[in-house]
Amino acid sequence: MGAEFYFYVTPFEQEPRQALAALRARVFSLGEFDAQGQTPASAEEAVTLAGSNGTRSILDIDRIESVSELGAADPFTDDERLAFFGSLEPTLEAVRASLAAADVIERGSARFVPVFESGRRVAYVFMGYSWD
Repeated sequence: MGAEFYFYVTPFEQEPRQALAALRARVFSLGEFDAQGQTPASAEEAVTLAGSNGTRSILDIDRIESVSELGAADPFTDDERLAFFGSLEPTLEAVRASLAAADVIERGSARFVPVFESGRRVAYVFMGYSWD
């Protein structure tokens, strides 16, 4: 089947972990994931039921890390922000326009970046690839 790319925008929280948790809760409540034909009671159960294929969503990402790891999201570095988005404070439009940013994301992991409006953080973008 191949890995599937995903891209989510979620409101800014002071801690990226909180933003990830809120995003995962939203994706689960809306059923925007592959449940392998089953009805899981929680995001964690959805991940377990999906097995090695994963849920093809942010549910497969359960933590924030400082470097790329399977099952985790890590931030784009300052150098990457400048290279991919043209700014240390990219707008949502700049992040959406950067196809090259997806090239540095490994299967089964995600990257995130805060997005700005008028110099103020307003959201996070989480993007990644499913396991398969």
